[in-house]
Amino acid sequence: MKAEIIMLNSEAYNQLKNELTGLLRYEVKRGVEEVLKSLKVGDDWMTAAEVRSLLGIGRTKYFELKNADAFVFSQFGRKSKISRKSVEAFLKKNTGK
Repeated sequence: MKAEIIMLNSEAYNQLKNELTGLLRYEVKRGVEEVLKSLKVGDDWMTAAEVRSLLGIGRTKYFELKNADAFVFSQFGRKSKISRKSVEAFLKKNTGK
């Protein structure tokens, strides 16, 4: 393989670098989304609204249970996802079934 040397002025270099960086970020994000889809992560996690609806409780009771570690959750900023398995375990424990 023969090596080539390509010379670019700084403006062209920076433009190319920015385009490649944007493309790389896009491809990484798309790859992560594909992996998450293949793992079916959405099936294992519930939103707070889904949990409240399933348990038939309001926001106040939901936050009381969440703060008491009644179920496993993951939080990023103001958004939280609750483990479906932990909600099912909570239901079994508190319904006696």
